[in-house]
Formats: sequence, structure tokens, C-alpha cells
Amino acid sequence: DANGNLVPQDQGNLVLSFLSQGGDFVDLSAFDLLAVPVERLILSSGVRYDITDDVEFFFDAKFARSESETDGQPTFGLAGDFAGIPGSFILADNPYVPQELRDLLAGDPTTTADDLPGFFVTRTNVDQGGRQSASQRDTIQIYAGVEGRISENVDYTFHYQYGSSENTTEFINERINSNYLQQIDAVFDANGNIVCRDPSGGCVPLNILGPNVATPEALAFSHVDFLTRGELTQHVVNFTLTGDTAGFAELPGGPIGFAVGAEYRDESSSTEEGALRNSGDLFGIAPVADTAGSYDVVEVFAEANFPLVRDVPFIKELNLEGAVRYADYSTIGSATTWKVGGDWTPVSDIRFRAVLSQAVRAPNIGELFAAVEQSNVFLNDPCDVDFINAGSSNRT
Repeated sequence: DANGNLVPQDQGNLVLSFLSQGGDFVDLSAFDLLAVPVERLILSSGVRYDITDDVEFFFDAKFARSESETDGQPTFGLAGDFAGIPGSFILADNPYVPQELRDLLAGDPTTTADDLPGFFVTRTNVDQGGRQSASQRDTIQIYAGVEGRISENVDYTFHYQYGSSENTTEFINERINSNYLQQIDAVFDANGNIVCRDPSGGCVPLNILGPNVATPEALAFSHVDFLTRGELTQHVVNFTLTGDTAGFAELPGGPIGFAVGAEYRDESSSTEEGALRNSGDLFGIAPVADTAGSYDVVEVFAEANFPLVRDVPFIKELNLEGAVRYADYSTIGSATTWKVGGDWTPVSDIRFRAVLSQAVRAPNIGELFAAVEQSNVFLNDPCDVDFINAGSSNRT
């Protein structure tokens, strides 16, 4: 307890060997958010200007900022090490261990054969504060160009687009595992003061035996606030012609509609996770590496719609369509996608449509350049006492 005395713990109702309900346990509902609070600010503007009767300049700009905060559960300790959660093992000579518990660890006073070297402390560290994060994302988009008419049936658009997104996240009260393990290994020095067995780095001993016994100085040695940053930028240049062949070449159903064009796109992305996340020395977090990468692509495309027949018996409309796009990526090389299809409208209220296409998705920056990360899969041992009665009675 808070006074350093040994007291029995109410285990509650034991549901499984590792799970109980009720008893002297922590209610973590106070740390769970039903919805993450988010604040948004959006600013936008646009300009249209007629250069001539057939040419228009356009400019659009947008800025968006979103801010969010989350509350996470406090750190905790288990009876052993598990995936970024080191067990809190306290040696018997630790000065914070009360004499009554030290005697229990010693066992038979006439021999040392049954002495226990120490014990694991399983606790949820509510008294050490919860973990939090605060994120801010700024997004900028600029779109500018000209559009106009080449002839009565042909229009064009030429535009440049810039986009960027910067994300900053502050992690608050995260625990550095190596510092924590260093400081819970406490001893008496020659002058009777409680110190870390390994005093390097300015280690301050931490007492975890009882509620609210950790000092601010000890928590400051093992807990830290830090920032991570990520940035994504995009540049796009596009030229497109659209129109039809009215007055030049027409099918029984009307003029052929078409669109042709070319596009250049450049994308880059980077993340800075920081040395602590890189190392995997944070509570409950596997190592997260920085990433950086970029690619560009040049594309040309064309599509057309052929109105074959219109307004004849049993054919209100009959159209054939096709499209093709060729892309040359700096990362994976070239790729071609295409589509052919058609639609038949026998009467105004019914339309039948069929399409055959081939699509290719190039890998994005994260898929190409992200480092290997760790994930965990939890498996139940069918021979464990908690699951021995589950499954088929014929299993072996």
C-alpha cells in the first residue's frame, strides 16, 4: 500500500487463468475516448479572369489545418517480457522492498537454497500519468492554369497543381524502457542512500512498490515528450484536349467525342520518427524507421465515344467507347491500361452496359520505401488449461 505494508489483493472473479473481473483492479474506461476531438480550419480562394473571349485564366488555393488530441492508457508491467513491454523484476536487495516481503523471499532462515532472487511487479501505472498525443496537419493546395477554345468543337485545358501536407505529432509522457529498467534496479550506496545500481546517465531510482510513491525526478528520468514529423509533396502538370467531330466526321448516331492529353506528376514523401522510435526503446512500440522516397511519372492518354446508332426501332442509343493510357514510372518502368465497352438503350427507361478493362496500380511511396516493421499475432495454445475443453473431442 502507500505506506509500504504488505496487504492482500482481492483477485475478483477469475474468468481465465490470466483474466479476472472485479477486485482490486484499475478501471481504464477513463482513458478510453469514444471519439477523438478534432478542430479544423479551412481557408480557400479562387480567381477567374477572361484573357480573351476564348481564353480564361483560373487560380484556386486552399489551406486546411486539423488538430487532434488523444489520451492513451498508462504504462503497465507484466510477469515477464512481451513485445516492447519489459517485465518489472525487482531484486530482493532492492531498498524499497519492505522487510516482511524480503523475509518471504528468503524462505527458510537456516538455508539459502530456497531463497528467491526477486519478483515481478504487475501493475498499471495510473499514478505515473497517462500517455497522450497531439497532432497537427497542414495541407496546402494550389491549382492554376488556362482553359480555352481552339475551335467550335475543340477545347483545351492546361494547368499546374501543387499540393503539400505536413504532419507533426507530439507524443507526451512516453516511457523509455532502458531507463525504466535501470532505475527500478536500486541499491544502497556506501552512505546509506538509495541509488541506481548503474548510476550512468544521471539515473534516479524509482519506487514502484505502492501507489503514488514515484518522485517527479524519477519519472523525469524515464519519461519523455518528443515530436515526429512527416511531409508529402506533389507537383502535377496536365494538358488535355476535349471535343467532338461535329461537322467533320459523324456516325449515324452523331459526332465522335474524344479526349487526349498528357500529364507529368512528381511525388515525394519523408518521415522523421526520431531516435527513440527508431530504436524501439519506447513502451509498447516496435522500432519505427524513418522513410524517404520519391518518384515521377509521365502519362499520355486518349479516349473516345462512338455513337453508332440512335433513334431507330429497338435502339434508342447504341454506343461504343474505348480508352488507353500509357505511363512511364521512374520506379517500375512503363505500364499500359485500357478499356473497351459499349451500351445499348432499347427504350428511354432501360440501358444495358458492358465494359472490359485492364488496370495497373503502381506502388506508392510507402510501399516502395517503408522500412520493415514488426507486428504481433496472438495464438491460443489448444492444450492450455483455459482451452482444453474447446474444439472437437476427437482432436489429438
